[in-house]
Amino acid sequence: MVVEERPMLYLGVPGFVFILLAIILGGFVLIVFNATRYFSLPIAIIMLGVGLIGITLMIAALTLYALNRVVEKIRRK
Repeated sequence: MVVEERPMLYLGVPGFVFILLAIILGGFVLIVFNATRYFSLPIAIIMLGVGLIGITLMIAALTLYALNRVVEKIRRK
């Protein structure tokens, strides 16, 4: 019920944090690779998983936000 009322706060903000974390992990992987020529596969897999979760949360937040706006417009008429 709370997510339906404020999806951007409860899904969008954590999604943004996960995407930001994925970008930071990706930068770390690139820095380590440039310095040592070692590609850290575990960190890269974690980065992909965190990024995928973040993108999924952001898409769900935007979809629920748009749906709430449509429902509010219908109720006003």
